Order: sequence, then structure tokens, then C-alpha cells
Amino acid sequence: MRHIKISMIALLALALLTGSSSAAEARSVKEQERLLLVLLNAHEYRPNRKLLDRVGKQVNQLLVRISTYRHMRARVRLRALASLAVYPSHRTKQYLLSLFHERSLKKNAVGLLIRRQAIRSAALAFKDGVINDILTLKSDGDAQIREAVAHGLGDTLSTLALPHLRAWLPNERELFVRMAIEKAIKRIKHAPKERK
Repeated sequence: MRHIKISMIALLALALLTGSSSAAEARSVKEQERLLLVLLNAHEYRPNRKLLDRVGKQVNQLLVRISTYRHMRARVRLRALASLAVYPSHRTKQYLLSLFHERSLKKNAVGLLIRRQAIRSAALAFKDGVINDILTLKSDGDAQIREAVAHGLGDTLSTLALPHLRAWLPNERELFVRMAIEKAIKRIKHAPKERK
């Protein structure tokens, strides 16, 4: 029953989002936040800039805000962070980079997920502009963060990451991280030239 209720709410949100762009401009910040939360809770949510822009002018700031809500389900917070990848602004970059080394996110399961998503979102949004920032986590004590670093470097699709990945591969002790490094190397080598 709850699933049906959420689906109906998602349909209502979709109807609101298909309205005119002037309707989006007229929405209050509270209305934009409610609508954004409905989208982030949708069963098969994928970040989409066109759809997110229809929420309203404050969507970028609201995504940051929602990602910080400790009472919110981890999935919603992670989707908010993933959505920031489609808003590559200076503010977004600073926020995502601040999560890389945030002490309060270390040593807990949700914090680990948030740090991993911040790495991936920064890589997708800022490409080779964050390679050095991502590399600062290459020696992190948590192998899952190192795995996210490898995937993040692959997400940049930048050939500038290749020497770092190749040098790191023989020195990484965890098999699943080495596999992520190899996958990142392949992704970059096989990426279409115009995307690099």
C-alpha cells in the first residue's frame, strides 16, 4: 500500500513538473524542497538536469541541504549528492570536496556511503579538475574509499588519471580495489575521444 501511495505522489510531482517554467519560478523554497524530496524518493530515480531544473531556481542549494539532513534516509541523501553532479558550479565543487575528509563521516556506514558518492559526483561533474583532489584519498585506510577513488578516476574519463592509476595498481593490496583500478584504466582507454 505504501508503494502505491509513493507512486501516486511521484505521479503528482511529475504533473507539477510538466507545468510551465514560470510555475517553477513561482514556487516557494519549501514547495521546491517538497517536490525535490518526492523526486529523490521515486522508485527509479536518475539525476536529470532538465527535470531537476523544473523544480525551481533553488534546486542546487536544496540538493546540498537535503544531503546534510541526518534524519533523512541514506538513499535520499545519496541521490541528492549524485544529483549535484549535474550542477557543476564552484559552490558544488567546494561542497563535494569538503566531504572527502570530513571527520564526522569517518568510521560510520552512512558516512562511508556519503564520502564514496561525493568522490563519484565530483569526478563526473569536474573531470580532470578534481583528479588531484581525488588522489588525496588514494591511501585512505578504508579500502572501500580507495575503491571509490579508482572508480572516480575512471569517471573523469581523463587520460591525465592513467599514470596515477598505473602506478597505483601494483602497490594496492586489496583485490577488489585492484579490480576497480583495472576497470578505470579500461574505461579511460576506451572512452570516446571527444569525452576525454
